[in-house]
Amino acid sequence: MHSLLGALQHHAMRRLARRYGPVMLLRLSYVRTVVVSSPEAAREVMKTHDTIFANRPVYVTMDIFTFGGQSISFAPYGSRHWKELRRLCATDLLSPKRILSFRPIREEEMAGMVRSVAASPTAPLVNVSDREMEKVLNLLAGFNLVDMFPTSRLARVLGGRSLRAARQVHARIHSIMVSMIRDHATAVESRVAVAGRGNNGAADNEDLLDTLLRLQRDGVLDTTLSTEIISATLFELFSTGSETTATTITWAMSELMRNPRAMERAQSDIRKLHGKAEVKEEDIEGKLHYLQTVIKEPLRLHALKDRGELNRSLKNLFR
Repeated sequence: MHSLLGALQHHAMRRLARRYGPVMLLRLSYVRTVVVSSPEAAREVMKTHDTIFANRPVYVTMDIFTFGGQSISFAPYGSRHWKELRRLCATDLLSPKRILSFRPIREEEMAGMVRSVAASPTAPLVNVSDREMEKVLNLLAGFNLVDMFPTSRLARVLGGRSLRAARQVHARIHSIMVSMIRDHATAVESRVAVAGRGNNGAADNEDLLDTLLRLQRDGVLDTTLSTEIISATLFELFSTGSETTATTITWAMSELMRNPRAMERAQSDIRKLHGKAEVKEEDIEGKLHYLQTVIKEPLRLHALKDRGELNRSLKNLFR
């Protein structure tokens, strides 16, 4: 652990890799971590043996927000619960038809964000990331001693402040979710009562929560879809999706401000296509090739995380 102190972690990892090779075993207190830092080693982990490393570690803070790792991303790989949640997303929540139905909402929210940024022209800075769930994401990404010393009482005392903050934030978010779930459940029951017993409550304008409540009531899944799992699923869909999108937009705007020529060209392409009219339709995406490049370039230059995604091995790698 001392080898990682006093420097940026990715710089320290690079220094250690140059000394010990592309595959290293780091002992971070009770946690044994394998670090791969070459294309060949990464290919073995992420492609050849990807199913072995398909699980994600559930740290103490994430354990709080996901009700013990019951969300889509943190459910045990290959379990019945994991399979049912994945199928639920593919066929009911994130199917092409469902995503297309949310298009007006996406257009409205994007137009609102643009108006909000444009409404503060005299402000020296407009921090887009502050408008997202910054506190929650900081808690999720933060370091806690309990992760490194899971059996230590002292670690729980020293890390108790962040754990209390996580529980408080989670309690507030969950209370909001429960209130929304109750309101939607009442609306669905009313719709079923009006339509008659032959109707299962489905509607053309059914949103994500309505879908989850309908599936919970019908009991068609091979796993228990409790209120806690619904809350964790919605929280994960919105929080992780918002964070990655906001990070990409922030980097794209930063790179455009650093490169005025690129900004002028992107603006010119948009104005040639639509004049000075407000642009918010998703249909123009295929026509603005340079703008697509502008969005993809930050993904190449700036990783959404400082290091690769952490994975947990399903098998014992040490004999």
